[in-house]
Amino acid sequence: MRMQKGFTLIELVMVIVVLGVLGAVALPKYSDLKLDAANAAAQGFAGAAASGAVGLYAKATAAGTTYTGDCTDTTNLASGVVTTGYTFAGTYPACTVKSTLATATTYTWVGP
Repeated sequence: MRMQKGFTLIELVMVIVVLGVLGAVALPKYSDLKLDAANAAAQGFAGAAASGAVGLYAKATAAGTTYTGDCTDTTNLASGVVTTGYTFAGTYPACTVKSTLATATTYTWVGP
């Protein structure tokens, strides 16, 4: 009897078909996860910046002044948070943050 080595053509074709089906299912899911992650990060940054704005508002109120911050002042609003890949707009108390991904959602926060 002769020992058989290697794979048959049918086995190789079946592996390629299975990999193709997995790729067709996984790629759209991966892109959705990427967008969801960008949206969650933008929402998290909006929350961090809103907390910072409330703190600056409270500090100004305690000093007897009015806080009129610019929403693009991310250094004061959310220090230590990476802001690459996001756009900021507005004037306190109505500020917006948006991921630079084309279909990402814009998050708006309104201060006191």
